[in-house]
Amino acid sequence: MQTLRRRVAAIARASGVAGHPLDTKHPAIRETLRGIGRTHGSRGRRSAALTTSELKKLSHVCKPGLAGDRDRALLLTAFASALRRSDLVAVDVEHLTWSDEGVKLLLEKSKTDKEGEGAEIMSVYGRHDATCPVQALKAWLENTSIKCGPVFRKFNKAGRIEARRLSEEAVRQILLRRASKAGVKGAGRAGKSPRPSRRFRHHSLP
Repeated sequence: MQTLRRRVAAIARASGVAGHPLDTKHPAIRETLRGIGRTHGSRGRRSAALTTSELKKLSHVCKPGLAGDRDRALLLTAFASALRRSDLVAVDVEHLTWSDEGVKLLLEKSKTDKEGEGAEIMSVYGRHDATCPVQALKAWLENTSIKCGPVFRKFNKAGRIEARRLSEEAVRQILLRRASKAGVKGAGRAGKSPRPSRRFRHHSLP
């Protein structure tokens, strides 16, 4: 896409020199480029993704308690909504809209959102409590009384919740720690992601 945009810019310059100005921001040109990007955009290197079976094991080792509540909500939300770590840690309470169907997440900016327009992702209730991302997220927020600001936060050495949001590296470490307890090999290493594989890329969990 960058090559295509450079060529469009070169055409615009040549047209201007020839006395025929070309508006590259015209809706027809802008929408055409977006369409090409969606259809033929280059694929980045995909990391290995967790399966639903592995996710169930990870959820099982997140025992009751604030740390377990946070980690379960984090992992299930990442999986159900197909979020990257950068997107996950950027979610604020203000970005959540609850309904009878589930919860809608507003991503204000994402690495995959080249146009910077943001995106809304709907995560619906799962069929089983143990792997329901909506219930896990709701339980985490209710148990911590977090009403605004970052959804996923750090704990201090005393085990108290801080106002600071988790970092991408902290999410990776959480995945590594839970994977070790669950016996899930490779999670968090070599880029393995909590996002679902293509086969399971849905917004609800079994």
